Amino acid sequence: MEKGTFARYMNKTFRVSIRGDDCIRLISEDQADVNNGFKKHIYPSYYKDRDRLPKLYIKEVKKADLDELYEVDYKAKYNGTIFNLHFNEANT
Repeated sequence: MEKGTFARYMNKTFRVSIRGDDCIRLISEDQADVNNGFKKHIYPSYYKDRDRLPKLYIKEVKKADLDELYEVDYKAKYNGTIFNLHFNEANT
């Protein structure tokens, strides 16, 4: 699982960005989620190589409507010291 903030909504897991105290932005890469009220994200024209960027679908919901909101983070303990753990593209 990747690191970040996630939400369970309507029995599906989404990445999220928090939009305020009560509002959550759900992020999907599944075009079928348009049928559940998601809207296609339009990248600004000044984005370089925007045609190569992932196709994203966004829906803003109230926190109260979520089944679960959680954050995934990785830590490692080495010689008694705790470090944040990051993975590169090769997962090493």
